[in-house]
Amino acid sequence: MKILVIGSGGREHALAKKFMESPQVEEVFVAPGNSGMEKDGIQIVDISELSNDKLVKFAQNQNIGLTFVGPETALMNGVVDAFRVESVSYTHLTLPTKR
Repeated sequence: MKILVIGSGGREHALAKKFMESPQVEEVFVAPGNSGMEKDGIQIVDISELSNDKLVKFAQNQNIGLTFVGPETALMNGVVDAFRVESVSYTHLTLPTKR
């Protein structure tokens, strides 16, 4: 499975590292990520956490199986709504929508 983590902080870094330890995970991408993540072999994606359309398109193009949203700003910006509208996979947790 391919995983997309949205965010760039320590929480997202720690989660991405843990996801990478799973034998079920092929690749882990973090958008926008940070330079420290690259040192740990995490694939950084140059997309802002507030660019919903680009995040959705990336997830579709990469066949992402799970998306984890870290920052509250992305949630408030409606990223979950954008993923649901396009029927793109997102985390199995109940996440707040912009509405």
